[in-house]
Amino acid sequence: MLDLEYKLLHDHLGASCAIPTKFFAFANTVSARNLKGDNDQHGWVGIRFQTHADSPPSYVLLPVNSMDPSAALQQDALCRLGVNLIYAAYRQRNSMDEFLNGLFDSIAPRRLELDVLYLSGPAIPQSSPPADPKYWALRALELGMGHVMLFDPSGTLVKPSSLFVNAHSSSNEAGSNPSNRCTPPWSKPESPRSSPTTQTSRRTPTDR
Repeated sequence: MLDLEYKLLHDHLGASCAIPTKFFAFANTVSARNLKGDNDQHGWVGIRFQTHADSPPSYVLLPVNSMDPSAALQQDALCRLGVNLIYAAYRQRNSMDEFLNGLFDSIAPRRLELDVLYLSGPAIPQSSPPADPKYWALRALELGMGHVMLFDPSGTLVKPSSLFVNAHSSSNEAGSNPSNRCTPPWSKPESPRSSPTTQTSRRTPTDR
């Protein structure tokens, strides 16, 4: 959705601008708390932006979990995060700590939890610290902006929820298939025991 919004914006307005213009697109999608409060309350907030006219776009994507007890409070926290993200992308991106702290400006850490942190593009600093998302994600963890950051075997940052959902589905699939179930050794039926054979010998008169 973010890529589409940026493409439409650039295609419709890029050629018609009389002066050099920088474009950005902001988008978010959220599943807020329902009346019962038993749903998965999460979403993502992202920005795709230029720092110079006609420069390749960069992007920042923040999957988050909403921790507030009501939908109204969750909406307030995500609105704050969106405004902070736009400002940080343009004004605070050259410092990792300044950028990360800027994201949660005026937002208590207990209200939102970062699931993962995706960032890429020429606007992201390439040195001191490196732009590798792993460093930024681990620093966000140190700052209390999340409870866990998860990496797959290749070292790629992944959403914990997506991994655990897949694992849960796999376990359900295995549990529904009798051929995949493990039978404890003590629950296996015992094999019938063979009755002992009795050997008898006949004594002949010559054996006496």
